[in-house]
Amino acid sequence: MSFLVNLFSAGGAAGALTPALMAVLEHTDRDVLAGLLDLAGLDGAGAGDAEFRYPAPGAPQGVGEIALAQGRLWLAAVAPGEEPPAAAGDLAGDGGRLLVISAGAPAGGASPEVRWLSWERLDRWLARMAEQYDPESRTGFLLRQFRAYLPEAGIAYFTGFTPELLAAAPRALRDLGAFYRQAEEFFTQLEASLAAGGRLLRAARPQDLLAGFCFRDYAGAGQGDGDFLRIALNLEPAELQIAFWLEPGGAAHQRLRAALQEDGPLPAALRSLRPQPVLRLWSAADEQQIPVGEVDAARLGRLDWDAYTAAVQVGHPFADLSGEGLLERVAGWVQDLREALSPILTEVLH
Repeated sequence: MSFLVNLFSAGGAAGALTPALMAVLEHTDRDVLAGLLDLAGLDGAGAGDAEFRYPAPGAPQGVGEIALAQGRLWLAAVAPGEEPPAAAGDLAGDGGRLLVISAGAPAGGASPEVRWLSWERLDRWLARMAEQYDPESRTGFLLRQFRAYLPEAGIAYFTGFTPELLAAAPRALRDLGAFYRQAEEFFTQLEASLAAGGRLLRAARPQDLLAGFCFRDYAGAGQGDGDFLRIALNLEPAELQIAFWLEPGGAAHQRLRAALQEDGPLPAALRSLRPQPVLRLWSAADEQQIPVGEVDAARLGRLDWDAYTAAVQVGHPFADLSGEGLLERVAGWVQDLREALSPILTEVLH
């Protein structure tokens, strides 16, 4: 059984945790209430005859009441960052108890009259209870729905590292180090394979490598001081990226816009490349990637072109990078993109 909308998230308002939990306890098997009472260090023997009232008469907002054979229990379920309802502690006494469920212990701590459960402890217990009931049963359904609602209400906790992740982490670090050592060798030898050599402008910084982005930039891509050719290994999409970046306001930058608007030889040449390039537009406020096949005069007309650093980029999947002859293939990919962009680039490298 499944629903697109969680039953408990329909209310969505602050302070909905207590009535949601009260509904679960009232409409599930009484073993759930008995188990919760035992978990809190209270006597669950009288759960079978429990009566529920929300809001509790005479109690602060956000407090429910459960009438048990052994006395009354007030329940306050508190969202992270919130305090238990004001004066809730005054309810305890005269044989009654207050149970607070929150991320942290209530002010004054627990006592014989005031009991406290953390959301983590409650949720782990609810998970064990849910396993005992068929998901199609009312109790099984409500327990699972309530647990699914808790993250929506901002209740989450660190569940610990999985054994698989802990076992894989040392090997992952060794593999990443080996990858970057080979990447350094790749870039060192690639520079000699590029058609015109080229002045190295900058390389990836340690923070770039930590983000899985290893690159080299070569100056003079479009004869402007701010233009450059970037060759990058990007781990997240698992691809080698070759891009010509053009400074806003520069000659090549303006020629690129004009050529794309005309839909003449340049767009046709770019669309013929495989993989097909994307037009990348970057500014401090925005970044866009548009397949060249979707670039037209109307779309460009809606852009503040001069606000963007523009690039034409081709991405080759890592699957294309294995085997011998890689340096020659990459140099060929650079040359293919250079030739396609030749109407706007007077020189690629100098």
